[in-house]
Parts: sequence; structure tokens; C-alpha cells
Amino acid sequence: MPATRIKAGELRHRITILRPNLTQGSSGGIRQNDDSKLFENVPAKIETLSGRELYAAQQKVSQVTHRITIRWQQGILAKMNVGWFDERDRFFQIEAIDNPDGVHHRLDLLCIERDDSTRNV
Repeated sequence: MPATRIKAGELRHRITILRPNLTQGSSGGIRQNDDSKLFENVPAKIETLSGRELYAAQQKVSQVTHRITIRWQQGILAKMNVGWFDERDRFFQIEAIDNPDGVHHRLDLLCIERDDSTRNV
């Protein structure tokens, strides 16, 4: 079996691929419109790759890089967004897309998740 094949058990998360028309509400939260959904209920594997914290304008900003692996889908582009609606709503921006061997088996979406909250942890 080629390394680019995905075992079904690895895809334990459910995500939504969104067109890049998310808006930020007055309270700072990110909102989506129903028409922004491109693919819903997509099985995925989400892995954290790295993280860092920045301080901008006296506000703590966390930026975490993730690899989201899905089965191959046509039409997914960089700068689209991924929504993961589990215990809390999380949004990721797709920065790059990798099709490991050029065969239509899987896509690795390299994404950035930003948390601009002012929560003290």
C-alpha cells in the first residue's frame, strides 16, 4: 500500500471547508455565513505542528500551525478556511496544499489557526 493512502480510522475529526468570506463580529469573534460552506462533514486528521505567541498592541495573539489531512477533493485552494466545530468553534486558514505524490488519494492542508482572544491562561 503506498504511503499516501489513508486509513479510515485516522480520519476521526469532522471539518467544513469554507470559502474565504468569514467576517469578524463586533466582539472580535469570527462568524461564517451559510453560503460560505464548500464541503461539509469532511473526515479529517488534525495534527499540531508548531505554535508561538506574539504580543501585538498589548494583546496576546497565539498562532498555531496545523496539518489537516483529508481525502482528495477537487476545488480546494490556499486562502480558503477550515471550520472545526467540536467542543468550540475553531477556524484555520489554509496556507498551502500538498498532494504528496500527485495521485488523487489525499491532501495535506497546511493551516494557521489564530487565537486573538485576551483570555489569561
